[in-house]
Amino acid sequence: MISDELQRTIGSLEAQVGALVHEVAALRTELSELRTVLLRETLTHHERISALESFRRWSIGLFTGLVVSGIAALLGAIFRLIV
Repeated sequence: MISDELQRTIGSLEAQVGALVHEVAALRTELSELRTVLLRETLTHHERISALESFRRWSIGLFTGLVVSGIAALLGAIFRLIV
């Protein structure tokens, strides 16, 4: 027969294991929620980066067009003066 003290110890261990199982389940739920948030935020971040990259390309194109147009206008004025 198991002594009373041993039964109390086993009961205490079972309670601790039950508490740990509950904590692990809560941590898994929290980790799953965190993963979902991280995936959503990462996707949002990539969308922002894509938008910034598109704006950068547009700005470079606009600036290049303005510079080339300015050079063409300047050369046209110079050729008119020469000819």
